[in-house]
This record gives sequence, structure tokens and C-alpha cells, in this order.
Amino acid sequence: MEDVKEIDSTSSKCPSCGSELYFDPKTQGMKCVSCGSEFKFPLIFENNKHDLDLTNQSVSTDEWAKESKVVHCQTCGASVIATGLAVTQVCPYCGSKYVIQENELPGIKPDYVVPFVIDKEDAAEKFKAGIKKKFFVPSGLKKAFTAEEIKGIYIPAFTFDANTKSSYDGILTRTKTISTKNGTKVVTESFPIHGNFDFDYMNLLIESSTQLNDSQLESLLPYNLDKSCKFDAKFLMGYYVEHYNDAISKCYELANKKIARKIESGILSKYNYSGVTCLNVKTSRSDEKYNYQLLPIYYVSYSYKKKKYSTYMNGQTGKVGKGLPVSALKVLLCVIIVLVIIAIFMLLICFLD
Repeated sequence: MEDVKEIDSTSSKCPSCGSELYFDPKTQGMKCVSCGSEFKFPLIFENNKHDLDLTNQSVSTDEWAKESKVVHCQTCGASVIATGLAVTQVCPYCGSKYVIQENELPGIKPDYVVPFVIDKEDAAEKFKAGIKKKFFVPSGLKKAFTAEEIKGIYIPAFTFDANTKSSYDGILTRTKTISTKNGTKVVTESFPIHGNFDFDYMNLLIESSTQLNDSQLESLLPYNLDKSCKFDAKFLMGYYVEHYNDAISKCYELANKKIARKIESGILSKYNYSGVTCLNVKTSRSDEKYNYQLLPIYYVSYSYKKKKYSTYMNGQTGKVGKGLPVSALKVLLCVIIVLVIIAIFMLLICFLD
């Protein structure tokens, strides 16, 4: 077998025939669309962080900025990065040709890329295997799934790290059953709480996409960020890249809200309670860090019963996300089963009384 050649860091064309190169997930290197020649380039695995600086919104001045433009879709609002290595004339999300090119690439350069591991040919099979594991997906779709279009897209996300220390106080309630002359009754009592709670987190992902929301990203997790590579535009060749929609400051706010919920949940897990009357939490943060990642997804379009659907799939693991059709019959069956179980439980209680 012929040795795979090393490619120059600035090359975007095949040294053998001059055709376009693309990133091949199977080899984790470059491949020519015409002659099939393969080339390798250095993969630098790291996931370092910047100290948090919400004012760092400056425009990149390196080769990334010089070779990159943003193509904005006037139909759905997506902003897609068009590098000198991969230019798009249609929107990868809605297929619209109503796209306009902005004059410059705003904002900061990505720090890291999680490369695609699954190629486009395998993506359809992975997707089909993934939906077979979903109980509520219609059986007809599982048997006859055919992908009409599969697009590889890198979506923008920021990761956040921090150490937090919280002090809290509040009032919780709990119910208990007591004996009375007439039998038993349920009473509710209140009790105060106070204390401290420490919570450290790392690699909290906050998406910054116009099309994929936080709930959809959650359904695709986890991504193995230990496999993040230092940014190189070659990873993008052959794929769409969405430019980040929300600035670091907005994503930081969303991260803090998500962590606040986790802190509250952690505090409440320390107690046996049935309700919350009030809970006051004061949190301080230290060692706050972030970085800007590009995450691989496949945008899979298909039809079922004459209706169009689009669902995301993790381009690293093959995990299928939310947005699949649901079988009304299976949902109804589950509701009936639950109601039957509740009815049996109530009958048992009445019988025992």
C-alpha cells in the first residue's frame, strides 16, 4: 500500500491532480474528490481554556479571517461560514438560495474542532440503527427509512469551567401520616434549612446556533471533548460551518442559569422534603474559563407519510437526537397501560382498607 503523504498546512488543492480536497472521517486526513489520493496533516489533540473575558469579541486577523466570509440566509436566518476551502451557495438548513455574503467574518476564531468520525455514507446506516432503538418511533419508519439528504455541519458552541461556592437558606415542607382517633390523616410541616454547597464544573457546553437549540443539543450529548483538535481549517473542508449566533456574554448568562438550576437541585437533594416554600442561594465563582468549539452534526432529511422531517445526529458518536415522528398508537398504548396500573393500585388500596 502506498504511504499516505504529508500535506502542506496551507494546501487546499490536491497536489496530484489539482482537484478539491475534503476531510475524510475514516482516515482522519484529507482525500481528493477526483483521484482519491490521501494526505495526512498534524492532529493536535488538546482542549485548553482561556480565562473568562467577556470583552474579547475582537475580529480575528489571521489566515482564518482572511480566507473566511459569512453567508447569511435571508429565509431562516442561519449564518454559515464560507472559507476559501468550502464555499456554500445554498443554506444547509432550509435549502434556500436566498443567501447573501457579508463583507467580513465577525467575532473570534474557533479554538478547537471535534472532527467528524462518521462519514456521510455510514451516517444513513447509523441513523437507521439509532431510530430502531427509539420505542415511540413508528414501526413503518423503522422498516422503510430512507435518507433524502444528509448534510454534515459543524455547529458553534462555547464550553465553560468554574468553581462555585454557594450559601443558602430557605424553608421546605414535608408531609407525614399521623394517627388520630378517627384513623389517620396526612399533615404538612415546614422546616428551615441553611448551609453551604460547593459545585465545580468543566466543559459545560452551550450552543450558539440559530437552528439547533439547547434541548436538541442535550439530546445529542455527550461529545468526547478529549478528542478535540486544535483548530485547522482542513477539518471543515467538505462540510458546512455555522457561525456563532450569540456572543460569549450571552452564552455565559445561559451557562450560569443552567448551573444555578444544578446547584439548587444539589442543595435540595440533601433533604427529605415534598415542597419548597422558599430557597435563597448566593453563589460566588472562581477560576472561570471558556473556549470556542465546533461540534460535528449530521442534518438528516427524510419523509414519512408524505410529511417532511429533519433530525440531527451526533457526527462523532452516531447518537440520534430529538424531532423524530411519534407513533400515536404506541403513545395511546402506553397511556392505557399506565391507567390500568393506576386503577389496579387504587383497587388494592381500597381492598386493603
